[in-house]
Amino acid sequence: MKKIIVVALAFSLIACVSGAINTEVSPGVHELNISGSIMASQKKYEAKLNKKAEQVCPTGYEVIKPVSYSSSTNKSYVNGQMMDIPVSHFSMTVKCK
Repeated sequence: MKKIIVVALAFSLIACVSGAINTEVSPGVHELNISGSIMASQKKYEAKLNKKAEQVCPTGYEVIKPVSYSSSTNKSYVNGQMMDIPVSHFSMTVKCK
């Protein structure tokens, strides 16, 4: 039964990617971060980061720090148990033109 639950959970998280978060580190320089399922493709994450960069810098931007990757686990309550759920984190730093 536990195997079925884990497989169902894994499929429910496929390609689950949150929206990118913008943090202005200095005037015109923005750090963009995004987190989500480890099963989503890197291209999907990069596309969301680039879309956010276009929103933040409508006149164009220069990539200061290219997309970097890290991963971690988050605790989640699933079916009466606490489980470690793997999560991907991507970040990119851009400077508006």
